[in-house]
Amino acid sequence: MEAPASEETEEDDGKPPPFHEHPRWKEVQAKLTETTKEVETLKPLATKQQQLDAYCTRFGITEDQMNDALKMAALLNNDPAEAYKALQPIWDALSRFSGSSYQTI
Repeated sequence: MEAPASEETEEDDGKPPPFHEHPRWKEVQAKLTETTKEVETLKPLATKQQQLDAYCTRFGITEDQMNDALKMAALLNNDPAEAYKALQPIWDALSRFSGSSYQTI
């Protein structure tokens, strides 16, 4: 059975397909397009992370301190009673540091 002219391959006529029609080229181009879209999607997230990192660096906030602050924010939003318990020792330490007579929140 003879292959139609439009389906001729390298083996049929001894010539490789045109470069832009080569299956590997098409595969690489598809991957490049996919990766470019992914990079464009992630750019805003990377920018926000860089801004957060710069803020933390500027004010000397460590990763552990940032994690603790986020945990406290979560408690404040979801379990105020637990947030109160967690804040009490911090409040007491700040009161002693500032010379304030307030001992409880």
